Amino acid sequence: MGVDECHDGKCKKDNTDLLKFITSGLKNKGIDYWLDFGGLLGVVREGDMIDGDDDIDICATMSEHDKIMAYFKEVNDDPNGLYTASANTASERCGENALYKIRPKAADNKALLDLFFFEEKDDGTLQSLWTSSDDTKVKTIFPTQEFLVAKWGFSVNIPHEPESRLKEKYGNDFMVPKNDKKTIVKRVARAGNVAGRCAKIKTHRNAKFTTVAILCLIVAAVLWYKKKTNKRKKK
Repeated sequence: MGVDECHDGKCKKDNTDLLKFITSGLKNKGIDYWLDFGGLLGVVREGDMIDGDDDIDICATMSEHDKIMAYFKEVNDDPNGLYTASANTASERCGENALYKIRPKAADNKALLDLFFFEEKDDGTLQSLWTSSDDTKVKTIFPTQEFLVAKWGFSVNIPHEPESRLKEKYGNDFMVPKNDKKTIVKRVARAGNVAGRCAKIKTHRNAKFTTVAILCLIVAAVLWYKKKTNKRKKK
């Protein structure tokens, strides 16, 4: 959910038009994605966008990253295109792959679509590159399924276990609309989790680099020692 809320029909139509355009492109390219967060909650609970929500969120794994970037390049290179895709600058704290935003070119169109990336781990989890509060399980998401949203007139991919995913994010009572105060608190908490995940990823990457560097030094030292020992034996 973004900052500026929207309640009118045009706002919802602008967002669903953008969603249809992007997801149709992803499907045509054979790219697997899934609707998540407020967008998923809306279609499951209300069969539409949640009233007041100003954006829609979709997700994909890093295994689809290169194909998605190639598709986004086509979107941006189209001289007659209606939308643009760009990396969210805030996500640079975690690396450029954490989050992409797709927006319309028309000034009177306030639609916004966020695409988040996840890494599939060996333990069966999907780790969000954006925030630890978004982590989930592979079996919860895959295989994704097509879900027809009658009010929109088109289908979108949703998690394999949508109810489980929504319980993870919004609690067991996800079918009951929450008040705005709780939403604001969750946004603040999410911001903290984002910073925490970014720091954790950065530390992990630095640790991996340091480990590799130390191993290289050890190998170099061993080779140097063997070479020196062989020279002594020859003498």
